[in-house]
Amino acid sequence: MIEAAEAVKDALNNAPDGTFGDHTFTAIRVYRPAFTPAQLADLRVVVLPRAANRSNLARGKWAVAPEVQVGVMQQLTRPADGSDPMLDTDQADGLMFLVEAIGDYLGDAAVLRGYRQVGPQLIENDPAWSVEHMAETGTFISVLTLTLGKAKNKR
Repeated sequence: MIEAAEAVKDALNNAPDGTFGDHTFTAIRVYRPAFTPAQLADLRVVVLPRAANRSNLARGKWAVAPEVQVGVMQQLTRPADGSDPMLDTDQADGLMFLVEAIGDYLGDAAVLRGYRQVGPQLIENDPAWSVEHMAETGTFISVLTLTLGKAKNKR
């Protein structure tokens, strides 16, 4: 799982300029993505290992399907007119486009070639964003869950 999370982090950080539109970030790998709203004034992209699923392929081989999560987080800013930041769809729309761009980029078969032998089996974004965080703190949080695949020799 660690190898998979590290590969995803590295792929995001080595993406060609413009891959994610106007958004710039340095993805970090964490185990517990706990930030205060003040720490989320700037965009944060975090990568964490989530699970490791194994199934028997054949004698001496496992199919390993690690799950890695990519979180996109940012505190929404209050519009100049003082209205509720949750009503300013431009901010949230821009972050949702970033989440989609990250999913599209990581879904490309060549991006994680050094890590995996099998392409992403699944990329999920459900729910698309955390309604609770947006309502309670005005923070946009969206999580992509990638299920990757790799054949591995049994030991």
